[in-house]
Amino acid sequence: MTQSLLDRIVASARQRAAQRRALLPLARLEAQVRPDPGRGRRYVTALAQPELAFVAALERASPSGGRMLSEDPLTRAASAPRAGPRWRELAAALLAGGIDALVVGTESDHYDGELEDLESVAFTGLPVMRADFLVDEGMVLESALHGAHAVQLIAAILDDYELARLRAAARALGLAVMIEVHHEHDLERTLPLEPELVGVNARDRRTLAMDSGVFERLFPRIPRPSLRVALSGLATSDDMRRVRAVGADVALVGSSIMRAADPVGLLASWRAAVRRSR
Repeated sequence: MTQSLLDRIVASARQRAAQRRALLPLARLEAQVRPDPGRGRRYVTALAQPELAFVAALERASPSGGRMLSEDPLTRAASAPRAGPRWRELAAALLAGGIDALVVGTESDHYDGELEDLESVAFTGLPVMRADFLVDEGMVLESALHGAHAVQLIAAILDDYELARLRAAARALGLAVMIEVHHEHDLERTLPLEPELVGVNARDRRTLAMDSGVFERLFPRIPRPSLRVALSGLATSDDMRRVRAVGADVALVGSSIMRAADPVGLLASWRAAVRRSR
């Protein structure tokens, strides 16, 4: 059987995690991180509002979207090698435009991110979620150590034991968790863990195929108090009105914001469209 792109991404994530544990064992990492229930509370509070909340996903590239942010290596800060002025400029613009929270992609091989990118947006004061292919407790600990308030867990890449273990590790640190699902059976595995957020991804990570009907099928099955997050394929005001109408609490947008000539204006147009549709 041919190994899928997702299989290769997860294999490299597991290899990197093992290498990092060899350099920094779990016990030493645990000693550096203090539990703080305020971490996750802050992320959830920012998104639990009467209107549709908006989260921007900052990532330089993706397998489905290609390269989304180019930077001159000569302008990159020595303390954050990949966090050049364009990255900070975009984060600052989103802050000024009233974005509710951020997601920062840290996977290096296919998304051109790194763990230190979490710290590069700390100047905004916005709550931040780490988006990556988290596969061990060490990656959860590293997220908190580098300033994350929440972490993304992908149901499709974790078995039941791993999913529960990483969810428990995040809870112990006070991190909020968004468990990402695409299929009904992954949602069934997710709900008993009572994550703070359930992200419904319209894109199947295995095939990269889009199925926007997944929002209508899955959102009604997600009970409170979990927040319902719509992921992928959201670019227009009509998209925002539609996901709000079927129960989304949060719209998580990536490439449409990253590529926008006027990200602040685009965000404002989405908010206005959702308000008009009430």
